[in-house]
Amino acid sequence: MYLYDAAATREADRRAMTETGVPGLVLMENAARSAANHIFSFYGKPSRVVIACGSGNNGADGMALARHLLLYDMEPVIILAAEPDKLSDFATRQFTIIKKLGINVELSREMTDENLHKIFDTSDLIVDGLLGTGAKGAPRGETQRIIFFLNAAKKPVLALDVPSGVDSSTGSVSTVAVKATSTVTFLAAKTGLFVMPGRFFSGQVVTGHIGIPHWSVLPTETDTFVPDDKTAFSLLPKRNSFTHKGQRGAVIIFGGSRLYQGAPFLAARGALRAGAGIVVVVTPEEDILPAFGALPESIIFRAPSQKGFLLPEAYDAAMKQWGRKASSIIAGPGIGRSETTAGLVRKIWEKSDLPVCFDADALYFLKDIKNHQERSGDTVLTPHEGEAATLLGKTTEEISAERLESARALALKWKTVILKGAGTIIDSGKTRAVIGKDHPCLSVPGSGDVLCGIVGAMLAAGLDSFNAAVLSAFLHAKAGLFLGEKTGTEGLLASQIADELPYCINALRKKFQRTGFEGMP
Repeated sequence: MYLYDAAATREADRRAMTETGVPGLVLMENAARSAANHIFSFYGKPSRVVIACGSGNNGADGMALARHLLLYDMEPVIILAAEPDKLSDFATRQFTIIKKLGINVELSREMTDENLHKIFDTSDLIVDGLLGTGAKGAPRGETQRIIFFLNAAKKPVLALDVPSGVDSSTGSVSTVAVKATSTVTFLAAKTGLFVMPGRFFSGQVVTGHIGIPHWSVLPTETDTFVPDDKTAFSLLPKRNSFTHKGQRGAVIIFGGSRLYQGAPFLAARGALRAGAGIVVVVTPEEDILPAFGALPESIIFRAPSQKGFLLPEAYDAAMKQWGRKASSIIAGPGIGRSETTAGLVRKIWEKSDLPVCFDADALYFLKDIKNHQERSGDTVLTPHEGEAATLLGKTTEEISAERLESARALALKWKTVILKGAGTIIDSGKTRAVIGKDHPCLSVPGSGDVLCGIVGAMLAAGLDSFNAAVLSAFLHAKAGLFLGEKTGTEGLLASQIADELPYCINALRKKFQRTGFEGMP
């Protein structure tokens, strides 16, 4: 599913009226009908519906919706945030019609705080038609006041097109925004509905038609998309009945320290469960890490270290032994922060031409590397918001508020990036993907280690950095959904996420009727 920003949707609105010949009021009527149908299917038949309307076309949509609700013996009430003489042309026409039909309209400026609270508190459903996709900046004046009491009512809320206060292009929220239970977005999906924090405010998102196909007025492709099962299936490595472990790719993991002993083995588990044929865990030579009992299917390589931290020479030693078989490298899980590991990360960056996934504390040292775009091999970074803040010289709060822009800034500097968190973003600097569904059970210690292991496996299988990152993030999220459905959100372990991966991959192959074997090589 491709996502569209505000500029694209404004152009689509213009083309819909000027090129297809469908009048704007007809498009608005169809949008209102789509919203009404969503109410019936999602909320049943609420008797008292309060519709908050702004001065623009989003408010006009809300007023048109009120007429449709009358047909089903509902009691719509309009709360108008603007003066009637300040409405847009479409909103003025809709306002004139609903007044003639006797629909109750209340001007918010004439309502006390107590009355505004009461009208929302006694509703069965609230509809947000205050601000649309063209709105910029923080809600102000009566709009801001209405949003405050709307949210305080704790009632089900349907947002029309986009929750008021959410930037439809980026998902950013300046100050306040409507917290919707669901959002009916018209014509096509808007980017900001899938990117945090906008995703949090949007609730369940459905696309409502307006009487014309989206492809008639919108580009068939954009640089932003939500990968689905079909996307993931198309990226899965092909296997045949003659495939042996060497053809599945070999992943070399540089990780572990006296501080963090389990992380590289979680990465190894993720890589193996995602289909890697050989996984070598390069760990400090001091006997501080659990050996074969941690993951007997992996190979332990004790490398030069000092005081429990890997030395730069660890790279040379490991590659001398395993370099000919290596297909990809993972650098960082549990590696710790010391001068010695800084040298190791720098050496991997500068000397290796293999695909590399940089994770965890390896990311901390990348900020000091100047030749960001000069690596010859594919590169994937897997930061969470705190690590992204370090790389970009910003605060974690700034990254959280501007996730889309932050992911792009990272990708332009360091190639492909996976910005972890709810609605994980994968960005190559030219194209981005946003994970549409995930589960809270992914927010456990070691979950990121499993993810970087999956990335390592997909790079080893021959996928380019962007496709490897997209498939890995999708499978990681899918494993969380599978696991969460079975066991809930509490008490789960990262190793369980890894162990769910084969079932996710098999489900994709079954869904699209591929056995996993491709016959003769």
